[in-house]
Amino acid sequence: MQLLGPEGEPPLLYVRTLAAHAEDGRWSWDTSGTPLPFEEPSRYGAWLVRNRLTRQMLVGYLAALGITVDDDARYARAVLVTQRVRWASRTESLQQARARWQLD
Repeated sequence: MQLLGPEGEPPLLYVRTLAAHAEDGRWSWDTSGTPLPFEEPSRYGAWLVRNRLTRQMLVGYLAALGITVDDDARYARAVLVTQRVRWASRTESLQQARARWQLD
């Protein structure tokens, strides 16, 4: 979750950031900015990263900011596009790909 505003930190004007992300197969948790009055920062120390900011918490945070994400009437027609890429689908080696893209 990223909250930006005119009082935020330049150059991107971040007011508050909560982020769970995975790099190299390991999850990490980052926060920046001053906690907002409606946050539950005691939850951010949970052993499992996935329990630090649950969907229920995020929906509550957004509602506190005036964003009602579970109200279907607030959305127009939409399409969800997903793509799953399996690494096993590769048909060429790294050397072959580098040659094809002229990266050698």
